[in-house]
Formats: sequence, structure tokens, C-alpha cells
Amino acid sequence: QFHTSVVTICRPAKVAILTNTSTVFRGVVLRTGVAYDLYAVIQDANGNTCFGDSQDEATRLTVEAVSNDANLLLSRDIRVVNVNDSDATTAGFLNGWRSAAPARTEVRAVNGGFNFRVVFSNSTMALGLNGIRLRVTARSATPAISGTAARAYSSPLDTIIAASKLRFAPSAAIPPNVVTGRTIQTGLAGRYSTDVVVQAVDGLDPAWVSLGLLTAAPNIARAPTAFGNAEEVFWKVLPAPASGAFPIGFTTGQQLTRLRAGESRWSGLTWNGPNGIYTWSVATTSGALAETSPVSVACQQVDSLRLDTATYGRGAAATCRTGCPLPASVFPVVSNATVNSGTPTFAAQSLQRFTMTVSLRDSNGAVVLGDSESVVMVELLSDSRTSVQLGIPPSMTTRGALYARVQGGRATFSMAFAGSTALGGNADANATFRFSCPATRPAATLLAGEPAANPCAGMNEATTLGFAVVDIRLPASAHTSASALAVRQVIKFQSALTSHELFNQTHFRGAMVPLLAAAGFGYITPANVGRVLALLPCTVTSAFAADLGTSVCEGTPRRCSAGAENLNCPSQVLSCACPVQARSLLLTRFLLQSGNSTGPIVGGKIAVEMSFNLANADAFPARNATELANAYRLLGEAATAALRDPSLAEFVIDASSISTRALNAVAQTEAPAVTPSPPTTAAPTAAPQTTATPEVSFAPSVQLSISMLFALLLAVAGLL
Repeated sequence: QFHTSVVTICRPAKVAILTNTSTVFRGVVLRTGVAYDLYAVIQDANGNTCFGDSQDEATRLTVEAVSNDANLLLSRDIRVVNVNDSDATTAGFLNGWRSAAPARTEVRAVNGGFNFRVVFSNSTMALGLNGIRLRVTARSATPAISGTAARAYSSPLDTIIAASKLRFAPSAAIPPNVVTGRTIQTGLAGRYSTDVVVQAVDGLDPAWVSLGLLTAAPNIARAPTAFGNAEEVFWKVLPAPASGAFPIGFTTGQQLTRLRAGESRWSGLTWNGPNGIYTWSVATTSGALAETSPVSVACQQVDSLRLDTATYGRGAAATCRTGCPLPASVFPVVSNATVNSGTPTFAAQSLQRFTMTVSLRDSNGAVVLGDSESVVMVELLSDSRTSVQLGIPPSMTTRGALYARVQGGRATFSMAFAGSTALGGNADANATFRFSCPATRPAATLLAGEPAANPCAGMNEATTLGFAVVDIRLPASAHTSASALAVRQVIKFQSALTSHELFNQTHFRGAMVPLLAAAGFGYITPANVGRVLALLPCTVTSAFAADLGTSVCEGTPRRCSAGAENLNCPSQVLSCACPVQARSLLLTRFLLQSGNSTGPIVGGKIAVEMSFNLANADAFPARNATELANAYRLLGEAATAALRDPSLAEFVIDASSISTRALNAVAQTEAPAVTPSPPTTAAPTAAPQTTATPEVSFAPSVQLSISMLFALLLAVAGLL
């Protein structure tokens, strides 16, 4: 037996909108954020639906907003987004399948059509548009629908922003933990604010902005024509405190208020109720809009300042207020004859970083997590006859009382000692720590606009047991020992600058400080780099390829020094900026008045040698010869790498010329010349963006003898 089936053949010829928008939407202003049905179908020339137009090769349908006369696409002003995810393509898009990125506005037909669920992004009234239309466009490869048949239009319609819910504005946030009786800070990303703003918004999904479907979302019901722009709203707290009084106070605003242009603002919120966990929200009295998402808030009151001691050693209590123990790893008990004459004493070493943490606790001993505004101060209480100081490592440039801002109820101090508690003759004057809340907070701890008053001022102090500090710094002689000199380096490089006067030593040292700090040498600071980093720049010829070493700036007068007529320069060396020597004001004036007026010595390039002396860094923490040698070795490597950093571009360093030699190695120098180097008076070639302030260099056009100089000095001295 044979069975027959009826097969309907349909040739797509046009697209149509079956939803009678002229009836459904007539006299109705459509709301933003609300989904409306729009059913588009593929039809043949006789108006029959082509149900076979489906699946992978189906006609593609696009929906968009156009002007009332259908001549202008309004994608910038108002967008239409499809939220129907019932077909595979749209569902795939929702699940992250980006190959179908237009699925929110372009879909494949399913059984000859598609039921769009359209959401409008903006108000035609707010934009001043004289109505809009929805346009559905069909695209198919075989057979093709073309011309006007490929487009169908809805009747004219208008839209209006319509709020459907309340939200807390994202510009501020109620924190999950607050301190009872204290103004709540709501600013984000380090910004100080006490404001809370509630907005009436429509149902547009903010996630659609990042997907490129909308330019902004959701809409706030600001306009007078917007629905929900003036609702009456009130604060809710659950569970309600038993006292019956509303537990939140406001500096500005009230518990019950009315939205203005879709918003309401409060500032200076303060929790005045009992400790506990509550949910806060804002709702409308009419119930017309959904209330804000509730915020869970834990409320605590600060009762005491305590030192956290749980990790300080076996048997230590979790916290302490007075006579507190010290971290055993940093303050071991020593019975050394040189410390307190052998009496067992807690003793720490200088220049060794350690941390101590204090916390603000409630009456139950729990950390007050909502406190991130208080500032705690730590002081070292010591005998004025001792040299011990408290500072922040590694630079130790900040010394004395230290401050830390509380974060989540805790403040952690990272500290180190300089000097010692020694009084001489194996005697020590023990020191102690005192932690407290000062009345005002230092400016450096404040956010912009934050008041200086310290929220925890007046809280109790926390103190520790007494302790000694032993200064472990090596003597200066250790830096010139044979083992130290073997690892200390002279770093050599050349620059395209044509005169050492163009090599700004102050700028160079200042630029090296952050580069070395990033490599772990934070104890080299702007304050000491001039003493730690020695520089010897010389103007040389293009043929120079030797070391400078002791062939320059030695003897009396100093060889090849710009301050001593550039006498006896080695071959290929023209002039050097020797380290400044002490000289009288009268001699300085004489050299300035007799100097060359035609300009500095100019060569083909400059050669620079630099070295480090960590004995001049008072926070250098090496305790023995091994640590000293390792520090110099690593510092040489870091400095050599720093010379290639782009931040030193103004010094035009030739990277291929960078090399090193041991400080105590014999320098490969050129033989000194018998006569002074001939002066060159051509204008120097300056490096880009270099503002040099070099030491004075002289090449006088008329040579003055040493005897003339002495005669002048004696003559002037006779007049004084």
C-alpha cells in the first residue's frame, strides 16, 4: 500500500507584521523596559505564511526603530531590543555564543516567522520625536526577498520612560558593616562621601550596555512625563528594633520623603540602634515600584583598642591592653653581657622590619569590621639619652610617631628601629610601645574632603612590656675591607652628550632613586643619594676607550679638573667634573671672574664612572660581611640594569658602552699629557629635555700662573 502526503510549497515573497499594532498600541504610550509582542511572518505572494521557512537556512529577521516617516534609522537615539529567547539562536546568544551577536535584534525565522518581544530603550517624548515606527527587515539568500517587500512597518507609536523599581544609585554604596553612632561613609574607590541616593528606574538590563545593545541603562524617571518620577518613599529596617524609634538618623533628609525628578538623596546616615544584623531598603508607600534590593548591614559599637597578640608566642592571649607581650620572633629574650649587663631582656635588632597589629573591638571582643576610618598612632617611649628611633623601612626617612589607618577594624604597622637603647658601659634604658587614637588624623591618612577629627579619639591606650634595641649596623671600615672592595664595583658608561656640563648629576641621581627602590634598595633615598652614589663625568674625544680611574681628579691641583684649568688631562680626555672640594668664598669668586667666557669644553662624547658607598646610607641593614658583600653585588646588578631604563633617556646613554670593574681593580687608563689639554670653544650639543646645573668649569683664554693667583689672594688678604 502507498501513503500520500500533502506538501505545501511556499515561495517567500514578502515579510509582514501580523500583530495589529494599529489596534494593540492605539492610544497607548509604550513604556521603556517593558516587553511587547511583535509577530513577523514570511509570506508568499498570496499572503500565505511559509511555515517551511525555518531552522539553519531560514530567513533572517531584523527589528529596529525608525522615524515616523520611515526615512531615518534611530539607532543612536532609541533602540529596540528583542528579549524573546525561545529559539535556539537567541538562547545561544544568551549563553555566550558570540557568533550570533545580533541575535537580540536579528534572528532566524522559526516556522515561517518570529514572535519578537521588543523592549524600547528611550522615550520618544523626551527626545522630541513625533512618534516612531518599528521596521522588520527580511534577508534570505534563496529565494531572495528584495525591495519594499523585504520591509514591514508598524503603525506610529510613542514611548515614555516608566520606572518599575527603586535602586540605590551605583555612585555610592551602603557598606555591609557600620559603626554604631558614627556617620557612615558611602564613597567608592577611595572617595569620601556620606550620601545615599535612591533612583526610580525602568527595567532595562544594565548588562545590555556592555553587550553593545544599548548605550545606557537603566533609564531614570527624571522627566515630568516619566512614570514614577515623584513617588513617596520611605526607609525600612528589618527586624525593627524593639524600642520602636527609627534607628537610622540623617544629617539631611528624612525617613519618609518624596522623589524629585526620579531621585531622593540623604546624607550623614548614622545607626543609633542596638548591635546586630539588619536589612535596610527603601520602598514606595503606594507599592507602585519594586523596593530597592535589601542591603544586609552588621552594626557594632567600638568598645576598646587592643593589641593583637595571638601569634606572639606560646600561651599568648588573643588580645591585650596593658603590659602586652612582644612578638617572640622579633624580640627574643637575650642574656648578653652587652645588653643590660646580662640581665635577661627582650631585645630587637635595628633596621629589621617587623609588623604589629592593633584592633578596635566591641564589648563582646569581636573586631568592629565597619571601622575603616579611624587612625591609630604608635609611639616609641624611650630614654632621651639613647639613640633609638622608630621608623618606616627600608628608607627610614619617616621617624618618630607612626600612623596607620584602620581597615576593617584593624591597623597594621610595618616598622623598624634605628640606633639602640644603649647608654654605654653595657647599660640600656629599655623602651616600650604605646598605641593610641590621636584627636586628629594626619592629612596623609585622609581622603579628599574628609574631616580631620579622628572617630576613635578618646579610646583607651595599649602598651607593651619594656625591651632593648641593639644597633647591628656595621662600622664604616667594613665597607673598605678587602672582602668588601672585592665586590664593590665601578660602573662605566658613555653618553652622546658632548660636554660633562650637560650631564645633570642631580637629575641623574634623582632618577636612579626610584629605579633602585623598585629593585629592593629603598634605603637609598633622595636625602642620601648624593652621599651614596659617586659620579665622575668627563668630556672625552670620540676615540676614548679607556678607564678614567685615578688618572683624573687626583693630586694638587686636581688633574684634568674643570675647576683647575683642565691641567694634565690624560690622552683623549678633555675636562672632568671632579667631586667638589671645600674652598673659600674668595677663591670661588676669583675662579668665576677669571673663567672662560666663550663656553665649556666640548668633545665627541662624555664618559661617566659611578660607584656606591653604602656606609653613607644610615638605614643599610647588613649585619655581617656576607650580607654586606651580597648587597653590593646585587646593587651593582640593579644599577647596571637601571642604566637601560627608558626613564633615563635624557642622558642619552650608549647601552653598548655599559661595563663594570671592581673598585679595587687597576684601571686601564691613558697616560697623562705633559701640557694642558687645548680648549675647544665650539657650542656644545645638548640632549633633548635636559636642564643641567653643573658645577662651574673653566678654560680661560689667558692662562694665569699659580703665582699670580697667590699674589692676588695675599693682596686681598692684606686689605681685610
